[in-house]
Amino acid sequence: MYACEFVQDLLYRTIRREIYFRALLRYGEFNHDRLQNIECFYGEALIDSYRKEKGIGCTGLLIHSSCQRFNKIFPMSKYDDEVSFVYLNQSLERLNLVSQGLLPISPIYLEGADELWRIVWDVKLLENINRLMTQHGDPRVRAKFQATWHLYEMRYRDLLHALEENDFNLESICPRYDWTRRLDQFAEE
Repeated sequence: MYACEFVQDLLYRTIRREIYFRALLRYGEFNHDRLQNIECFYGEALIDSYRKEKGIGCTGLLIHSSCQRFNKIFPMSKYDDEVSFVYLNQSLERLNLVSQGLLPISPIYLEGADELWRIVWDVKLLENINRLMTQHGDPRVRAKFQATWHLYEMRYRDLLHALEENDFNLESICPRYDWTRRLDQFAEE
């Protein structure tokens, strides 16, 4: 669980920089030794994760079936027989719940709502994924972001389409809400 929260924090720290990653969590034994000038990590779980990760064609966090039982907070979608994609975007999850995928929403859901405090980050993430899946110069990179978009679409189809139709403009979520404070928070972090 803490590893998922760590990856969530890493995701939010890298969105503005447009740095995207793929991570695979797996439960299993591995060894850690401190040598004189280097730390060594090795073992079956690391080798299996390394091999599996190379074949995953999306970005984000995936969690192996060996440790899915420890995830009590974040929703998941099956990626293949061994791993599931983890939705780290709790503000997006909350927006989807209160809006039922239909925008705009009432400002009452945004005023003082801790559940939606990262919505600017989540919308920026979706905007970047959408742009990279259509405009990146390398077709292999476009394919990874298309696969990532598809995973988000599986869970948030109507909401994603509404955001996409409105060019990911925050006003489309709630035109009567003053987005200044949240945009300032996004710019500062």
